[in-house]
Amino acid sequence: MGVTLAIAKWVAKRAAKYAGIHPRDPALASLWGMGTESTAGATVTERTALNCSTVWAAVNVIAGTIAVLPHIPYKRMGDKGDGREPAEGHPAYRLLVEEPNPRMTPFAFAETLTTHALTWGNGYALIDSPGDAGGRPVALWPITPDRVQPKLKEERDGYELDGGPEWVPAEKMLHVHGLGFDGRRGYGVVDMAREAIGLAAAAESFGGSFFGRGATPSGVIRHPGELGPKAKANLREGWQQIHGGLSGAHRVAILDEDMDYKAIGLPPEAAQFLQTRQFQVVEIARWFNLPPHLLRDLTHATYSNIEQQGLDFLIYTLLPWLTRWQQECKRKLFTPAERRQYVLDHSVGALLKADTAARYAAYNVGRNGGWLTLNDILRAENLDTMDTPEGDERLMPANMLVIGKQAPAPTGDAPDDTAPVLDGAPAADVQATALNGAQVLAMVDITVKVANGELPASAGKALLTAAFPAVSEAQVNAIISGLDGFTPAFPGQQGDEP
Repeated sequence: MGVTLAIAKWVAKRAAKYAGIHPRDPALASLWGMGTESTAGATVTERTALNCSTVWAAVNVIAGTIAVLPHIPYKRMGDKGDGREPAEGHPAYRLLVEEPNPRMTPFAFAETLTTHALTWGNGYALIDSPGDAGGRPVALWPITPDRVQPKLKEERDGYELDGGPEWVPAEKMLHVHGLGFDGRRGYGVVDMAREAIGLAAAAESFGGSFFGRGATPSGVIRHPGELGPKAKANLREGWQQIHGGLSGAHRVAILDEDMDYKAIGLPPEAAQFLQTRQFQVVEIARWFNLPPHLLRDLTHATYSNIEQQGLDFLIYTLLPWLTRWQQECKRKLFTPAERRQYVLDHSVGALLKADTAARYAAYNVGRNGGWLTLNDILRAENLDTMDTPEGDERLMPANMLVIGKQAPAPTGDAPDDTAPVLDGAPAADVQATALNGAQVLAMVDITVKVANGELPASAGKALLTAAFPAVSEAQVNAIISGLDGFTPAFPGQQGDEP
């Protein structure tokens, strides 16, 4: 009797949860822990969807990439708040960087919550903030979304849990959700893309059964006479035993008693089996807002566009999710007064760890541009920093000045008034525009590329103007125009000396 009463209460509670939902709404299937069958005939749930390799790859690449990016709380420093340092003394730092709870690493926590948000549309984590800790968060515990339902109570936002407290206030629940309709919960991608995922699953099931039958379409064996039920069963069993499965594919059939075989199944070419499977990769990638090459579909990937697609992944796929994480963590893990003192940041520079050339090029630009010191670079590479003052010095490009300021007067001996004059320019101007050896080589390299046709003349002018501000526009035009009609000699061309 006690068990029956408990089941009745559970059903009543679940029924109340789904009150007002249309009987055909797919969400109602979760009342019994079941999925909804797609038109293609495959049952799709948030868990069975991961059996589809495309869905698995999409969820894995997004959740894994977000989890690998350090999510670090910083404290603002300085009078203007323009400086910052890691907030190692704040509880949020320990939860997001060191240990969210005694059973999980920060990577596993972020990956799990993002996976829930990608499949169910919502990722939930209960914020454990006991009174003996002063109400500060001490742990974050992920909860599967099928156990959580947003619910208002006395005009307060909160959540109702199955198998837990009756109601949890919103400030005690970390909630990362995707695109939604009311700002409080997100649509489940698996639920919305049920037909696309179901078609992919049906195509895979068709391929399995097709090859399970020996890659031979189903057909009929015709006998000129009449066979009894036992004879028919023996014939069917013997045929399947010899010709069924991969081991029986393409075996020669021997038919007795004037029997013949006629295939009546639909060949995979007619059903566009391979094309369907390939298109579903792109279709599911569209649902997750992913470039297809990240799902290992390189059909339309080239060396010229693969880098741009990677940038698209960062801008249009990762940044929205990173912003959701940052804003929700700042809202729930910091008090209103602390939100002005602390900032959360995902370091997307971690994505360059595998690309040494790109990483070093970025360091070089930052070092030469003056916003990175040697110690900044060493810390980013997890190397020992320099103890000398030079390690924290910033460089300033010598050919750049603050707008509105004059160039400093030259020091040392006054310039010789008898210095040679080029193209009518005063000697002082010649000295001001003098180039060092490295600059001369760079200018030669640009002009050679223009002469060879590797760079348009307009691009060459732009490069020279940007790289050598001391050279006037008239001088740049004179350099480029002097290349008109110039034909460089290459080894092996007619007229070259052996």
